[in-house]
Amino acid sequence: MDFLDNCEICSSNKLSNIKYSLILFEERKEGGGGTKGGGGGEEGEVVPYQSVLNNNNNNIQENNEEFIETFKENCKDLSKVGKKIRVTLLDGFNEKLTPTTLPEGIKSLHLFDIKQELEIGSIPNTVVSLSLEDGFNQILKPGVIPESVKELYIHDIKQDLIIGSIPNTVRNVYFQDGFNQILTPGIVPKGGVKYLYFYNIKQKLIIVSIPETITTVFILNGTNQNLTPGIIPEGVKLVYLIDTKLKTSQNKKIKI
Repeated sequence: MDFLDNCEICSSNKLSNIKYSLILFEERKEGGGGTKGGGGGEEGEVVPYQSVLNNNNNNIQENNEEFIETFKENCKDLSKVGKKIRVTLLDGFNEKLTPTTLPEGIKSLHLFDIKQELEIGSIPNTVVSLSLEDGFNQILKPGVIPESVKELYIHDIKQDLIIGSIPNTVRNVYFQDGFNQILTPGIVPKGGVKYLYFYNIKQKLIIVSIPETITTVFILNGTNQNLTPGIIPEGVKLVYLIDTKLKTSQNKKIKI
């Protein structure tokens, strides 16, 4: 059995030689007894329990609700675990995601450079948080992201979003470091999206990048944007500037 620390879990490169991995991750505040399998801990201490299984099916605990699963090739063993799980599909994942491949109950899904095209139904309608990670290389056709998704994280993806890629039922959209597309009208839909987060994105915002129905905008983490008149529409009530390169004081909240 191999063990990875928190940083290694976040890196797909660390898992490049593992056909599939199952990361059990429990993090609870415990008294002196600690967490199951994690040893003791002082009262109030957060005690993690992690393990990575390399093609070992016998140690998967059924009905465990604290799983984080990471897969490199296929995810045939997903049916053996409980419902409250986060699933990550790494670079090179090459299994067709039919509507029954990922079981309902998954709450959080992270997609890297997977090789099979997503279709309507590939993402279960129980997913509430979807992250398109660096290298994700697919055109997102309308309907692929289900209406259940409320938080959408978009990193340095390789194909441009099109109108309809983001459903208007999403509430929060996070454009993360490296996002490299000009947000033309309609990419961020009017309606359900209320909160927009811009990290260190590579393209400048233009007038109509932000719909009038957005209420709150966060500009963070070294973002270098010129907020000329019209960039922030009249419907926006709050703009947060946090560690930006704008010519203004840092960590500033502007009420429109």
